[in-house]
Amino acid sequence: MSNKKHDLTFSLRRIAYFFLALVMAGCVVLSVSVGISSGLLRTESFVQKRFEKYNSQLLDEVNTAIAGVADTTGLPTKAYTGAIQEGHIRTALHQAANNIVKGYDTDYTESKYLYGYYRTGLLNYCKENGIPITEDELVRDSCFAVDVFNDTVGDESTKNIIIFALTYTNKPLMTIIFSVLIFIACVVIIDFTSYGKHKKFDYMGMGLITAGEAMVILPIFALLMKYTSTLRFMDIDVYNMALADVLNDILKIIMAVGAVILVIGIVMVAYNYRYYSKKTEFLRTEHNIRAKLIDEQRESHKEQFARAEMEAIDRDISANDKEKSQ
Repeated sequence: MSNKKHDLTFSLRRIAYFFLALVMAGCVVLSVSVGISSGLLRTESFVQKRFEKYNSQLLDEVNTAIAGVADTTGLPTKAYTGAIQEGHIRTALHQAANNIVKGYDTDYTESKYLYGYYRTGLLNYCKENGIPITEDELVRDSCFAVDVFNDTVGDESTKNIIIFALTYTNKPLMTIIFSVLIFIACVVIIDFTSYGKHKKFDYMGMGLITAGEAMVILPIFALLMKYTSTLRFMDIDVYNMALADVLNDILKIIMAVGAVILVIGIVMVAYNYRYYSKKTEFLRTEHNIRAKLIDEQRESHKEQFARAEMEAIDRDISANDKEKSQ
């Protein structure tokens, strides 16, 4: 009865430890993923670099849209497309990326720089090609171009995108702190309730292996399914594609960190297995030595007993002979 009770207690203890290992795995996944994501989403250079990829595509869209202004004003399309180069679009993309990170809307209607680019470009084109244009017409045509540019590149929805807005709250930090505390609590519980002081490393290793697998497999699944491409945070497609690249690269970084955590977990479990194997071998050797000593002691005791018996018999014989002789 006592053996069955002991086995049941042991089984329940192991189930509880495996559950704690899963909790530790969840804490690792949550804290690492939140830490990486919140840190990179607040890094302007990281977001800007992904937006630069769509520089030429956005310029083509601006030039296509500006063709409608050319039809309205009577000036050639080249007069407008020559005013805005890839460098200007790159600056606009950087500004949009910064606005997304900081939670501002992207609006160029009041941009003096953009107005100046179009005004200078139109004026130079008209002078070079002998096209007469008045100051009022120049101002009007430049304002038309700025409005079209803003309709194509500007986007009020860049303001307060939820995943970026969360990075400026204390929620990511609180999530990380809470996860770390839960992880430590699980380790302490295992350490104080298990029989071996090294057992906590066994379950910590299991937790890290599980966390590493989740951090590798889940991002791979999301990338293969192109899940980020289906997300729409803004009204402009180019910005959504750039943001999808941002999220994809974050997933790849999480995968890389997950692979490292997986290796650490495997090494920890393997080291602990090696420790217990050596300990078992040591205990077995010590047991064999003790058993041999006990056997030798038993043989020694037998010899001593036999010798004592023979001496007693000899004394009895001597006494008997002596008694006879008397």
